[in-house]
Amino acid sequence: MSRRLAIASFAILSLAAALPARAQTLITTTWVYFRRSPSKTGPKIRTLIPAETLTVRPVPPPAHTGWRAVRDGDGKAGWVASAYVREIAGPVVAPGGATAPGAAHGNATTIVLAAGGGAESSIDATWDKPPIGTSTIRMQDGTLSCGPRGDGADDGTNLHKNRVDLPAASRLVTVDAIRSLPDTALWRFKNRAHWTHADSLLVIPYEGIAVVVEGYFEIVKPQATSAPTPPAKVGEAPNCHSWDERDTDWHIALVADPSEHEERSVVVEPTPRTKRANPGWTSAAAKALAVRHSPGDTRHEAAAAKVRVTGFLMLDPVHPDHISGACTGAQCATKKFFRATLWEVHPVTRIEVWKVDKWVDLND
Repeated sequence: MSRRLAIASFAILSLAAALPARAQTLITTTWVYFRRSPSKTGPKIRTLIPAETLTVRPVPPPAHTGWRAVRDGDGKAGWVASAYVREIAGPVVAPGGATAPGAAHGNATTIVLAAGGGAESSIDATWDKPPIGTSTIRMQDGTLSCGPRGDGADDGTNLHKNRVDLPAASRLVTVDAIRSLPDTALWRFKNRAHWTHADSLLVIPYEGIAVVVEGYFEIVKPQATSAPTPPAKVGEAPNCHSWDERDTDWHIALVADPSEHEERSVVVEPTPRTKRANPGWTSAAAKALAVRHSPGDTRHEAAAAKVRVTGFLMLDPVHPDHISGACTGAQCATKKFFRATLWEVHPVTRIEVWKVDKWVDLND
């Protein structure tokens, strides 16, 4: 071996040794205790929620059969029973599916089409679910620190809402594919802390799948409001009850056709974390695309723009009273409804608009 080749080989080996090994990732399959030691009697750190992401950590021998040494999203070290977690990989594109490249933006994703091209009419529980990326951000002009679980009791839902990772690959699905996902059994609870194991099994197969869906904004509802008078609260728990535009979600009703009304919609939500990453996302720009520009506005069906939304599937248990099928009694005939399902695309990581003959990023 020449001296030059030997030096190059040494440099490559040194670089490989210096690079950190990719951490193995696990996801919980149900509610399970996070313990300080590998034993059923080990002290409890906290309860892990279904679909919570954990990172495997190395520990010296001997091995502890039936237990995995892990760190949670906050970096805390502990143990979890092997029976209640499964391994997950990074985003993959399934063989046989065609792909369409995203545009050259930081929020772009590879769009995975159905085997015959176009959108999938149903959602496959085996599709990849990337691990949740988390962050803590400053809100209310820097006066408030808001972590990935917000400040509410349903920190499992909040954790999904506040994810910050961007999907490398997303499945193109129809609005009807989302509307047909199971949710009726979960109408009885408004907090996932009350779910049974059977309830969790209805959600875990689908929650966290990265999707792209095309349709129309029926209406865009920014959640910014006036500052409260203490001790009153406004806003939502995942956003630590903030109220500024920068620190609140948009509730967008997405429909398959501009003739559909809000009660047939799938809710899609940009969040403070995703809005900050997209400077072109203004409430005025989003409202201008919609069938209705405000709740009392006339319908502009012919002028509504076709949109394409990328994000993650998530079930929000809080709003069964927004669904007509969950309503019983005489008042249902005149009650206003706001969605067709508890399933949402939340958070939204990308918004595109169809312009003449191509998709244009809303940032443009």
